[in-house]
Amino acid sequence: MHEAVAGGSIEKFVAEKLLKPKGKAARGAAKSQPVDEVFLAELDGYRESLAKGFKKSNQELQGEELTEAVQRTIDRLVFIRFLEDKLIEEKEIANLIDRQMTWDLFASYCKKLEPRYNGLIFKPHPVIDSEKFNAPDEKVFREICEGLAGRESPYNFDQIPISILGSIYERFLGKVVHATDKRVKVEWKPEARKDRGVYYTPDYIVRYIVKETVGKLIHEKTPEEISKMAFADIACGSGSFLIEVYDTLLKYHERYYAEHPDKTKKGDTDQRDGRKVLSLKKRQEILVNNIYGVDIDYQATEVTQLSLYLKLLEDVTTNEAYQFSLLKQKILPNLNRNIVCGNSLIGTDIMDGELFSSVDESKLKPMNLEDAFPEVMKRGGFDAVVGNPPYVRSQKLEESIKDYLTQSFKSASYQPDTFAFFIERAIGLLCQKGRFGYIIPNGILTNYYYEPLRKHILDTCRAQTIVNLRSGVFQGVGVDTSILILAKEFNSKERSENFVHIGECNSALSKVETPSNVILQKEIDSLQGTPFNTNLDMVALPLIAKVSKRSVPLRRFVEVKAGMKVRKDFVVGKPKSGKFKKFILGSSISPYGLIWKDKWVHYDKSLESRFTN
Repeated sequence: MHEAVAGGSIEKFVAEKLLKPKGKAARGAAKSQPVDEVFLAELDGYRESLAKGFKKSNQELQGEELTEAVQRTIDRLVFIRFLEDKLIEEKEIANLIDRQMTWDLFASYCKKLEPRYNGLIFKPHPVIDSEKFNAPDEKVFREICEGLAGRESPYNFDQIPISILGSIYERFLGKVVHATDKRVKVEWKPEARKDRGVYYTPDYIVRYIVKETVGKLIHEKTPEEISKMAFADIACGSGSFLIEVYDTLLKYHERYYAEHPDKTKKGDTDQRDGRKVLSLKKRQEILVNNIYGVDIDYQATEVTQLSLYLKLLEDVTTNEAYQFSLLKQKILPNLNRNIVCGNSLIGTDIMDGELFSSVDESKLKPMNLEDAFPEVMKRGGFDAVVGNPPYVRSQKLEESIKDYLTQSFKSASYQPDTFAFFIERAIGLLCQKGRFGYIIPNGILTNYYYEPLRKHILDTCRAQTIVNLRSGVFQGVGVDTSILILAKEFNSKERSENFVHIGECNSALSKVETPSNVILQKEIDSLQGTPFNTNLDMVALPLIAKVSKRSVPLRRFVEVKAGMKVRKDFVVGKPKSGKFKKFILGSSISPYGLIWKDKWVHYDKSLESRFTN
């Protein structure tokens, strides 16, 4: 997996593992499109067909109900196909295609699976499992089953890496079903519409962050010690970080038991092909004991649970699943207390001022994380928080929400981004020696307005690693990003000894290595604005500190803002007529003055509305 991704051939890797050598999706991917794009397009098509079919048979259903009903149906189909290709269950979906009443038989089959698998996937749904629900058109549902499970279906779910399925689902989550009395349409969510989608964190970034946080924390610990640890992503999306955390824990436990056979308890492992592997029971325990997630999007929490369930069953044999069934044990654990839907930034206290109506409350989904995870918080907090938080500028938030966030977070400053609030929230949720790992926009590194946040980080954590990734991490997005790794084991008396690995990484190589450039944390403190400048080293720092000490910052004399947004056709070399003003470019500013480059801009009062704050 890693070699394929690192070599830039993810499309080829996915095509080899996901597809059988036949079917229209296989042919389409071979000709032009990457197979994950083909599969995503097919899922989108299934979603729209199902939504229209559900609406036609159940006129009372609205957008949110349709979105959830369609999501649960597709999740069930994908999960069943995974079980079938792993030979844990018989090929039932393909058999449904050749019979009448496909939907009714499918619904009946799901009810049969529910006692065995227990988890969210087959839990009775208030819409599709209701007695009042009318089945969609037979042809519509049969065609979907044929596409996913028919004899011509190209998909090989036994081979698909869970991380690849997660990348597909992450983009799938960017859309919802919108319904009126006369029309059903699948549309982009408002927050995803501008950039045309939700962007999946590349696998090599996820691996590095988890290795530097969870990997370092569990090193040389016993399974008993690890069982009391908790790892979270409080904006989990489709669950990519949590899947990597879970995978890291599974591999560590398997390696530990292989190296310490005398420490193995009965039921922790099984013998397979001459080696010890974790039992299904132990894999369940690790999942329930250690993995926690939050997302404001209910669809995302459902997909996260689905992905974790698939990871749980990834190495389970047919015989092991059968033995569980004979003993009437649940194959899937209940994750409703581990993966929850709610707002990680907004607590229930926002309702005290009666600023929001009940409709707004349902959209805000305020939640107290201390109430959501009482046992974890009673132990002191999470041992690690990892992830890729939402990047939303405060200008896009409602004024009342922006006011609440500004009052609730110490590091709030002029027009912050939500990622800054997530950083502060995550640090606050960590136990005394917890670790933090995020990929975030580069604005945090040197932007003046994030100085309070940088100071908060330096006051509460040892800023262990800062890697400037520059651009190119998220395909089609121009944002420059960095990885920030923090250790919440800080003593102000030892500040001079705290160190920071700081540097840059070429993200085009699809690999992250801890920078070798090490500086003392106290040197960052000595600089105006406490910048996390990734170009710094211990040779340049004394000189920069000396200049900084003897200088006066520009903000003492001027107020720096974005200025007026000017189209290129507004700027001219020499004005012919009309109202023009001299135009200063960024390149016009030199260390000792302004060098005007004979540029003019057509200007009148009507353009003042184009100023930005």
